[in-house]
Amino acid sequence: MTARVITCFHAPQSCTACRGSGGSTTTETVNGVTRSQWQSCDACNGSGQR
Repeated sequence: MTARVITCFHAPQSCTACRGSGGSTTTETVNGVTRSQWQSCDACNGSGQR
């Protein structure tokens, strides 16, 4: 089990881990084929703010 503690006492801030968006696009190349996958930002609960 992984425990993550995120404490926020201020107004919502943009999620720097996701560059202010609800997620990030990861690109992987397998056998010369490039695929882009959208990953929601767990650190921001899928939103652009925290």
